[in-house]
Amino acid sequence: MSPPRLALVFYNPTPPGGSELVMAWTIQALRDRARLTVITSGEIDPGRWNPLFGTSLAPRDFDIIRLPIPPFLGRNLRTFMLARHLYMRACRRLAPRFDACFSLQAEMDFGRRALQYVYWPGHRRDVKTLHPRTALGRAYVWFHEEVLGFPGRRLRCALSGFSLEGIRRNATLACSEYTAGMMREFYGIDARVVYPPVPPAGGPRLEWGDREDRFLFLGRLDEDKRPHEAIDILSRVRRRGFPVRLHLVGRPGARGYYRRLRRAVEENGEWVREEGALPRRALEEMRARCRYAINCCPTEGFGIAVAEAVQAGCVTFVLDAGAQREIVGDGRMKYSSPDEGAERIAAVLASRGLQEDLRRLSASWASRFTAERYVGEIRGIVAEFLERRG
Repeated sequence: MSPPRLALVFYNPTPPGGSELVMAWTIQALRDRARLTVITSGEIDPGRWNPLFGTSLAPRDFDIIRLPIPPFLGRNLRTFMLARHLYMRACRRLAPRFDACFSLQAEMDFGRRALQYVYWPGHRRDVKTLHPRTALGRAYVWFHEEVLGFPGRRLRCALSGFSLEGIRRNATLACSEYTAGMMREFYGIDARVVYPPVPPAGGPRLEWGDREDRFLFLGRLDEDKRPHEAIDILSRVRRRGFPVRLHLVGRPGARGYYRRLRRAVEENGEWVREEGALPRRALEEMRARCRYAINCCPTEGFGIAVAEAVQAGCVTFVLDAGAQREIVGDGRMKYSSPDEGAERIAAVLASRGLQEDLRRLSASWASRFTAERYVGEIRGIVAEFLERRG
């Protein structure tokens, strides 16, 4: 019996991050169980992904269909959404070639039941949520959506065939309870939570006593990730008498924000250092030396960097918002304001017993996010989906 033909749809590979990690491990999980074809608009490079993600992929593990999208369509949100709908239109036409389709970056209407793994509801702008009762109200909404927002929702959906019913019929997986909640809110979809895979921490594994009172901030250095807030919080901690240091690791974000961040780094150069986007080995060595990590983003769909820090043995402090709350399960490591963040951190720095307690808790949380667990779940879900279709 020939293996089932499975399309893995991955719209837009970017500099390797969380979605690329999930894509790599999904291929790894299914390469011996299906004939895989990746449908994408970019480059899929196993040689680059393997050392970053701990996979062992080879080009022979999958075929590839590349759907080139004009670069200018990614310049702003409106044209980016148009590009996604053009891409969806092409995927609908390709879907009959396969026994099943699996979108691994966002919800997608294939014109038939499919699988979709969602990090963030990417098409909520395409679902009509406003229903004005008056003719004037309806005219206002139409003008705002279809004229000021050109190409508007109706045109985009007409191009792709997208509909709310189309994504509701899919088997939906979400990367966190937080994202699953948004899927219920925006679409009325009950999603199954499948946490992303976190590769085993490589590099040295130093004992707590051999580490330093350093904090690691890992993520894109952009406003939505709030690295400036990490500097603010830890400056308050230092004013309380704890000489901590901070390492900012990640690629620069928007130019204007990055310039402001650079000024803050230079003003606090005695204890803040921007490391840039480190190679995997250098990052593992830095994580091993740091006792602590901090994440300040209020809207993480999951928070791969948080899970990696926890797995590497760092006591990790997070803003009490977004999906990172599901990774860090103790209120003593969560904060709601910079003042509270500084207070929580200072309490831990002042107590060796509290440090040991939180270290033990962190080690117990890490087992929920292993690559082995993800592989097992995805294999079972895809097998069940194919069996029901057959």
